[in-house]
Amino acid sequence: MKIALVTPLPRLANELCDVLRLFWPVEAFAVEATAPLTAEDLAKAQFTASPRTGDMETLRHEFTQEDGLWRCAFVFRGHVAERTLPVPGAKRACCAFPPAGGEAADKAAPTAVASPPDGWAAAVQATAQDQAPAPFEPSAWEQAAPAGGASATDAQAAIDGAPAVDAQAAIDGAPAVIGDAPAEDDAARDEAPPAGASQGGDDLLYRRLRKRLCKLTLYDLCRAVAGTRPPWGSLTGIRPTRLLYEAMAGGLSPEAGAKQLCEQFDVSPEKGDLLRRIVLAQAALPAPSPDEADVYVSIPFCRTRCAYCSFPGEALGRGERARSYLDALFFEMDHAARLMREQGLALRALYIGGGTPTALDEADFARLLARAAALFPHPFEFTVEAGRPDTLTPAKLNAMLERGVTRISINPQTMNDATLRAIGRDHTARQTEDAFRLAREMGFPNINMDVIAGLPAETPADFARTLARVTALAPESLTVHTLAIKRSSRLHLLGATLPPAEAVAEMIRLGEEAAALLRMEPYYLYRQKYMAGQQQNVGYAKPGFACLYNVDIMEETNAIIACGAGAISKRVLGDRTLRIERAPNVTDVTEYIARAAEMAARKETLFR
Repeated sequence: MKIALVTPLPRLANELCDVLRLFWPVEAFAVEATAPLTAEDLAKAQFTASPRTGDMETLRHEFTQEDGLWRCAFVFRGHVAERTLPVPGAKRACCAFPPAGGEAADKAAPTAVASPPDGWAAAVQATAQDQAPAPFEPSAWEQAAPAGGASATDAQAAIDGAPAVDAQAAIDGAPAVIGDAPAEDDAARDEAPPAGASQGGDDLLYRRLRKRLCKLTLYDLCRAVAGTRPPWGSLTGIRPTRLLYEAMAGGLSPEAGAKQLCEQFDVSPEKGDLLRRIVLAQAALPAPSPDEADVYVSIPFCRTRCAYCSFPGEALGRGERARSYLDALFFEMDHAARLMREQGLALRALYIGGGTPTALDEADFARLLARAAALFPHPFEFTVEAGRPDTLTPAKLNAMLERGVTRISINPQTMNDATLRAIGRDHTARQTEDAFRLAREMGFPNINMDVIAGLPAETPADFARTLARVTALAPESLTVHTLAIKRSSRLHLLGATLPPAEAVAEMIRLGEEAAALLRMEPYYLYRQKYMAGQQQNVGYAKPGFACLYNVDIMEETNAIIACGAGAISKRVLGDRTLRIERAPNVTDVTEYIARAAEMAARKETLFR
């Protein structure tokens, strides 16, 4: 699909494109602004600047404000959808969910999806010519038969994605990969205020209400045109659990909050129940404290690059580069440890990720663990990603045991050798099993395994065979990822396509069954763009084996001091109702080595 969006709100273009991707693959996306761009729009450039071509279909957008009412409408392929919403006056009041069982003060008008009425044609024609748009025809809208079943909801129904309080995250952009987290957070990008504006203030809430009204209206239209229903409904953000936490903050139970999300955002009952189970599992974990911080250490090296990978990292080569990198990393780690002491921050979780930390040779790996254990002693949890089984040796496993590592991750991704070769992983399924058994024999009590649903050419039967071999090993936790073909990955460059949504949904169901067989419960979740079947990544764990760091990074409830190339430190100013500030490190290894002192200084600025 190739789309040209004609809109008076070009700053929303990327989010609107995300809605389109829920239904169709978008190959090209151009934006034509029908209103003058503000200096802020030009500075942020959040919209796609692709040139329009003759083979693009036009998606027209109209947004007006009159008599205290926002009116949003879209027209595409002869269909129209419209929603209205009272303009928030007391903006903070608009942000809260109504009490359980109460009536919402503000109601969004029911959506109408039908052939475009005459008034619309005049409006979009005038808008395209930068003239005052013709008035809408309420009678025509009212006569249009609803399609897609949208019902009246309160003003909060226009909100989907990250909580409005995360203003700094919106400014700083997407976090890099930290632990098992995604490579970007499109929810965090939502409608940032201009530089110097009040963070987390009324302007941000106002903009998010407007943006979410537009997203929901476009979703109504796309569902009517496509005739399909995405499993997560209209949600495009990475962290859907945040919506449930917002509902619970408004007084709803997890069950009632999940039901509300299903009604407001067209989320399937199965996904709503998954969110409910996750927040209940997280409630049983040790709560984060403002006096604690997690520490993340990035090792951006791998033996080879997987075909689906878009993370910052590089092949290890002969090792000289790794040693120079470690010298710079140790400098930054020293400064981070001193910063924690000066700020009175206790260590909660220590996570060494990548990349593949165990891709380092035995001597360098031992040096890394020794420095980390000395600088950040006695964490509640100490995880090392040992993701590639072909990088594990008895010496490396022994070094981890000696330095107090409490959790490791050995990731097969698939147990099918043909797929492993196709995606560029230079190991076999048998090597995964051998590495797991060796780690178990040496005394590791907490081992995680990752698998990916939707890998190229794999079927549900292939995925079932992978799960059978994984469950036979009985890990303490299992992460079921869904393939996402990112633009910088080799799969994207080679023109790979995602498997059918029905097949991916079946794989996800098989993953849930495997986790249940191992007596695991879901405890964290995130979503990504370009994900097969519009599914999700879910971490499952046996009771007592959930990874605190994974929860902290995904729910953004704890400070993170991150060292290394591509790592992003995070300061949480309060609980879920306040803002988050970030300090990113450069991703290029050469740049990082040259600028390690600058990276250390960024953290000092963030936490002082």
